Amino acid sequence: MKILRFFLGIILSFSLMFIVLVTSIEIAAYSDFSFYEKEYEKYAVTNYVDISMSDLIECYKGYDELSKGDREKLSDIKGKYCRNPRHGFL
Repeated sequence: MKILRFFLGIILSFSLMFIVLVTSIEIAAYSDFSFYEKEYEKYAVTNYVDISMSDLIECYKGYDELSKGDREKLSDIKGKYCRNPRHGFL
């Protein structure tokens, strides 16, 4: 019984560490959109795709929601680029 309890404790410990790791990565990657805005400005992305920064961030947020499963379809993401309202980003 002690051996079973020992192995279950090890499995629980590693599972808990893995859950904390995945959660911290998700929080670091998706909680602060200002990081992505700074990187977009740094590499002048708005010049290449002819889109305003606010529309670019809104499109990114839509893709973020899609990757998390909060949004059903890619066509639900609307953005205004090349001065025309369109579905999707590309």
